[in-house]
Amino acid sequence: MNKKQENVKEIVNKKANVYVRYNDSETSSVIEENTKDEKINLTTLEFDLLLYLVNNKNKPLTREMILNEVWGSDYYGSDRVVDDSIRRLRKKLNNLNINTVYGFGYRLS
Repeated sequence: MNKKQENVKEIVNKKANVYVRYNDSETSSVIEENTKDEKINLTTLEFDLLLYLVNNKNKPLTREMILNEVWGSDYYGSDRVVDDSIRRLRKKLNNLNINTVYGFGYRLS
């Protein structure tokens, strides 16, 4: 495990009450604190989105901010990809409190 991955594990654990284990470059596993070591596999984009939300906990984030940080400024497509990814994270991580900020975007609280 390299230094970046160790830092990510620490950040996610402290701010969102989840533990992160890395399998390979394609998927990452997340273990929710309140479950019985149930592994939840995330795609790379789902994990990057989770990390961005965790690093900006309690801050409202617009779809555009999320798109630029997670998908990159060169992403060409609909901003609704953020909504779909948030929906998948909510489904996979039930204990994670991702709020919709009506007319604005999302916030992890």
